Amino acid sequence: MDYYSNMDVSFLRELVEGINLSFRFHGDKGKDALLRILQRKLDAEKIDVAFKMYLVCYEARDVIPLIKPKGMSEIVETVKSFFKASEYLHEVTVGSRRCDLVFFSGNSINAVEVKSSLDNISHALAQLEYYKKWANQVYLAYDVKHRQRVKRLPIVKKGVGLLEFTKGEISNIHDASFQEKHKVDLLSLMTYSNLRKIAVTFKVDLKGGKRAIAKRLSRKIILDETKSLFRDFLRARALI
Repeated sequence: MDYYSNMDVSFLRELVEGINLSFRFHGDKGKDALLRILQRKLDAEKIDVAFKMYLVCYEARDVIPLIKPKGMSEIVETVKSFFKASEYLHEVTVGSRRCDLVFFSGNSINAVEVKSSLDNISHALAQLEYYKKWANQVYLAYDVKHRQRVKRLPIVKKGVGLLEFTKGEISNIHDASFQEKHKVDLLSLMTYSNLRKIAVTFKVDLKGGKRAIAKRLSRKIILDETKSLFRDFLRARALI
């Protein structure tokens, strides 16, 4: 644990947030407090694993090469051609999950989880459910190999769109339903450091945890402004 004490406070704070530990911020937590949280919640081995995952997913996105399963890049590019959006973000980290592809269409924030023929689809439902916390529309783009397993997932009933990839082409199996998000929910999913900067700009009291700050901030800004701020947050969290 000693080498964690040399890290920046914001880095430690995002590490604690990123591995989804349950706690509340009361003002600014110092290094010692953050280290105690890690020690209470995780053993040394798990802390090291969490840190390495965080380093790859959160902080080293400009220097660590992106390794993709074979065929995944082809699906991603085909999906991009299918939607023809003006802006795409790759490998976007929000909280404890990293979304393969995010794009903006009009006023909609859209998330796409991509599963190549070599991917394991068993965790797809949990990933998609998490994306629904912040995305207006959520899609699963999958290789035709997964067709039968996808049919057994209760995805369509949950409003998730389905895009099937076969021999270089995408078929729109099911449209994603549009679900508007609440301002507080979007703001609460930002990192503490991001939320704090926005709150200071709008002269919002920083007392309490992220949710409390988000509630006060939501009273100062309209939904469109919140979505614009969240888009900027997503851009900053994208690998590419």
